[in-house]
Amino acid sequence: MPKRAPERSVRLGSRPPGRALTAVGLNRKKPNGDSPEHYMIRSRFRAESLAALDRIASEFARILRPGDAVAVQGPLGAGKTAFVAAVVRALHGEDQTSSPTFTFWHRYEGAPPIHHLDLYRLESPAELRELGLEQAFAPDALTLVEWAERAPQLLPPGAIAVRIEGVGDGAREIEIARS
Repeated sequence: MPKRAPERSVRLGSRPPGRALTAVGLNRKKPNGDSPEHYMIRSRFRAESLAALDRIASEFARILRPGDAVAVQGPLGAGKTAFVAAVVRALHGEDQTSSPTFTFWHRYEGAPPIHHLDLYRLESPAELRELGLEQAFAPDALTLVEWAERAPQLLPPGAIAVRIEGVGDGAREIEIARS
């Protein structure tokens, strides 16, 4: 049974200047050296605007490493693609993203390469095999998956879950957890 780190809620802007996202629970290793696969960490944020969502995603991007898989979940209009775009922009210096809804998989070149999957139109688990989407999970790349709840078996152990609640111009609640 994974150990569970204490849950912390943080409102964007309420943290002292210079305090990184790693300080609120998504650090890569526990002080005793355990790897992230051996414990759960969870952080919650409130974004009052899409610009704040962008800042949270950009800060989150700084802790990602090649081989990480991120499941980005939330209702239509929550900002999943905006979150992915901010991660790509933070890591590659430019926004190369487009919603891959009709193609399922986009690859953004850079260091590290980023694979962006959108499973919204996935109709059956058999399509995963037909499309070869399991190949998106490479040790030298980041993989960001929108609508991952449609194919949870696709995600590797230790994946990071980003859950975004809220739609439109309203505030968003973002929960980030690694299991």
